[in-house]
Amino acid sequence: MPLVGQFHASGLDVPHAEEQIAAAYAGILTSDGPVAPTISVNIEILQFRPFYVVGDVESAGGYPYQSGLTVLSAIAVAGGRMSARTATKYSSVERSREEEVLAGLIDSYLTDVVREARLVAEQNSLPEIQLPEDVKARVNDSRVNEAVSGEMALFRARARMVEGQVRLLSARLNEYSSEITELSAERESLERKRDMIDKRVAAFRTIVDKGAIARLDLVQFEINAIEAERDLRQNSVMILDAKLGRNLAEQGITNIRTQRTESIASDLVEVRSRLTRNLIRLTKSAERLELMSGAAGGAKPGDEQERYVIRRLDEGSPVEISALPDTPIRPGDTLVVPFPGRAAVATEALQLPQRLPGGKPD
Repeated sequence: MPLVGQFHASGLDVPHAEEQIAAAYAGILTSDGPVAPTISVNIEILQFRPFYVVGDVESAGGYPYQSGLTVLSAIAVAGGRMSARTATKYSSVERSREEEVLAGLIDSYLTDVVREARLVAEQNSLPEIQLPEDVKARVNDSRVNEAVSGEMALFRARARMVEGQVRLLSARLNEYSSEITELSAERESLERKRDMIDKRVAAFRTIVDKGAIARLDLVQFEINAIEAERDLRQNSVMILDAKLGRNLAEQGITNIRTQRTESIASDLVEVRSRLTRNLIRLTKSAERLELMSGAAGGAKPGDEQERYVIRRLDEGSPVEISALPDTPIRPGDTLVVPFPGRAAVATEALQLPQRLPGGKPD
């Protein structure tokens, strides 16, 4: 400012800024006459901060602020409601086609939800599949019922297959255990027999050394001792074979359960990834259908029931304000115009599942 220099007006409204500028000039201007000079300051705003409109409008973005601006006039400045104009661009055939796409995506999503429930039941060794609520609500739908029946049949079949494999290996395990017990008992008998023969051989060697009997008789006992030792070695080999078979059966049971656990975990990762992708796709499809169908049956711009959101800085902190069509807009405000509610276009068959992918069953 001339003579005053820099003047900080941040945070002041117009009247206070005028008063403080006038006071600043009064402090430096003097008069030699009997009457002090009259200082008058008038401030005019040349340009306000822009306001912004986002959401269901033709041209979202920032616009110069105009005095007396309301929510409804701000929507008009942004080109009007996009959904209302877009609805006229699509034929009923295109909307029907998009409805079929959405229905197919929902079917695929619910099928994977059932598959995930089956895998969770297998992972936790549950006696039956626990269906989520969004599937239970549609169990009378033929396609959903078919998916549920198929997964339940697969659940029972996979359980029977694993049980059969484990039962077979468990039977082999019991056979090997019984064989080891029998061979161990036989080994004790063979050891006693060998010990008796060894004692006889030792006794006959003493007699032979004294010349009381011929050495030929000793040879026969020594042959018997060799045969007894051979029988013991064969018994040891048979016990080792039986123990190896038992260990293989135990390892086989462990491998079946480990492979099943790893397979279920891998399938769960794949299913949940597909659930996430399908949820995004069906959400996008539902949004496209909303735009095609417009706001038919829902609130129109200017309806008293419709609510908007104004985002505004209040003393430096962002706040959200619920607004009506005649609510005033201030400079710097961001007006959020909601898209029409999904209920305006979705039938019961097209309602989106409420369950997020990857969650635990109820």
